[in-house]
Amino acid sequence: MKKAYLTLLFLLFTIISFAQEQKVTDVWVVFKTHFDLGFTDLPENVFKRYRVDMMDKALGVIEKNARQAPEKRFSWTVAGWPLQAEIVGPQQSPERKIRIEKAIKEGMLVVHGLPFTMYTESMDYEDLVRGLGYSSAIARAYDQPMTISAKMTDVPSHSWVLPTLLNHAGIRFLQLGCNPASQYPRLPELFWWEGADGSKILCNYTALYGSDIKPTENWPCKNYLAMQMTGDNHGPPSEQDIEKLLAYAAKEIPGIKVHLGTLDDFAKAIIAENPD
Repeated sequence: MKKAYLTLLFLLFTIISFAQEQKVTDVWVVFKTHFDLGFTDLPENVFKRYRVDMMDKALGVIEKNARQAPEKRFSWTVAGWPLQAEIVGPQQSPERKIRIEKAIKEGMLVVHGLPFTMYTESMDYEDLVRGLGYSSAIARAYDQPMTISAKMTDVPSHSWVLPTLLNHAGIRFLQLGCNPASQYPRLPELFWWEGADGSKILCNYTALYGSDIKPTENWPCKNYLAMQMTGDNHGPPSEQDIEKLLAYAAKEIPGIKVHLGTLDDFAKAIIAENPD
C-alpha cells in the first residue's frame, strides 16, 4: 500500500513538473513541398506534376476531410508562381481547375507571400518586388485576404533588403529552411529581423527544410510551428501520412493542442503573444 502511494506521488510530481516546464500549448502544422526547378527533372515534367499528379493528390485529401473540425482540416501551402502560372494557369484542365478554385476560395489550397526560392542577393529591387505579385494576384482573383507570411527553403542566407521589402508588403512572418547539405548562420529559432530602415519581420530559421511536430526544447513561445516539408517536388502528404503524424503527436506531446493550418494561422497566433 505504501509503495503504491509513493508511486502515485512520484507520477503526480512528474506530471506537475512537466506542466511547469512545458511552455508550448499549441502546435500549428503546416504542409508544403519544396518547389525545385532544374535539379530533379525537366521543367515540363515538373510543371505537369504540379498541375496534375500533385493536385489530384492534394484535392483528394482536401475533399475527404472537408467536414472535419477546422483545426483538423488539411490545407496545403504552395508558392505564388507555381500556383498562378501552372496550377490554375492556361494548361490546367477545366474540370480540375473548378475543384482547385473551390479549394482556394475555401482556404484549403493556400499561397504564401513569395514566388519561389530565390537567391535574394543576386536580384535587383524590381525582381524582388515583382516576385510578390503572384500571391497578391491569387488573393485578388479569389477574394482572399492578402497573406501575412512567407516561406523559403534551400538557400542558406539572404540579403538584408528582405525584412524591409516584406514588411512594407504586409508580410509579418518568414520561415526559412536551409538545405541540410549547406552550412547555415547560427541564429535563435525565433527572432526579429530588422531592416536598414528599422522595419522588421518575425523569423523562424531551421537547419532543415522544415521542423518536427514535437516542439524543440528551448522554443520561447506558447505557439510552435511544425513546418512539415516533403522533398523536391514530392507533393502533399497522403491521408495515411497525416493520420500517422497525428497519432505520433498524441503519443509524444499529450496535452498540447495540435492544429492543421496555414502559415498565416501560426503568424497570427505567435504575433498575438507579442514576442520580445
